[in-house]
Amino acid sequence: MTTVRQLFESTAEVIGDRTHARWLVEVAVSADRVEDILDEEVTERMVAHLDAMVGRYRTGEPLQYVLGRWAFRHVDLFVDERVLIPRPETEEVAGVAIECARAVEEARTVIDLGTGSGAIGLALATELPIDNTSIWMTDISPDALAVARANLAGIGRPARNVTIIESRWFDAIPANLQADVIVSNPPYIALESPDVERSVS
Repeated sequence: MTTVRQLFESTAEVIGDRTHARWLVEVAVSADRVEDILDEEVTERMVAHLDAMVGRYRTGEPLQYVLGRWAFRHVDLFVDERVLIPRPETEEVAGVAIECARAVEEARTVIDLGTGSGAIGLALATELPIDNTSIWMTDISPDALAVARANLAGIGRPARNVTIIESRWFDAIPANLQADVIVSNPPYIALESPDVERSVS
């Protein structure tokens, strides 16, 4: 029988990246840390799952889509092809928005426009005080909103402070809603940037 160690080593050799290989194997065998189970045997189903993921990875599909999840600050996000993958710069945007919201001394309302996967809005919801925070998240894409709602379901108690609506920017936001912080990180690729990574294009 094949062990997790053998599966990991063979995967790392095939894809040429030990970190990515570890993440792929962890998903395939449903483990939090592959290092803890290196000598355990794997099933045919685990091997088949890994083979399918490696095949997708080798075609240039983004690792995050292959894994089906990605960590964003303190939130474990579900991601797929319906949304763009949050970048490290997006975490910086979220951090600035959180600091601005924390500066509001009383109850605070934050609007996240073009939320996509919900990364920024859900980071705000989980890192700001539950008792006096209201988060509104909008997107024009029903597919993106489906992903955002799936991620909302995974954050626990802070979810009660979040409202997700289909809207073109502010269009569906109540006219009488007063926001303390408005944040948006819309996707863009500059026209003069020909050297776009294969996994992005």
